[in-house]
Amino acid sequence: MDRLKLTDEIVEAAVLGGCVLGGGGGGSLEECRRIGHFAVSLSSPELIDIIDIDKNSVLINDLLLVPFQPKMPMLSQSTVLVPNK
Repeated sequence: MDRLKLTDEIVEAAVLGGCVLGGGGGGSLEECRRIGHFAVSLSSPELIDIIDIDKNSVLINDLLLVPFQPKMPMLSQSTVLVPNK
């Protein structure tokens, strides 16, 4: 797979697609849009195939689950994958 440089237009498509195909977490469309555009403004993020990542790379994944009901706590999970040496 080729690398795909993420742009504001791609962020917009991903946010709208997530609204239709999302997991039903009840997240805010505007908040997702804001975070996506902020990420693009900070750097040049790219979407790449997992196969194209060097086996000695350090991968960081962050996940935020937004509660459907306001009184439920927000859940966050961070994962750091470091290659075995």
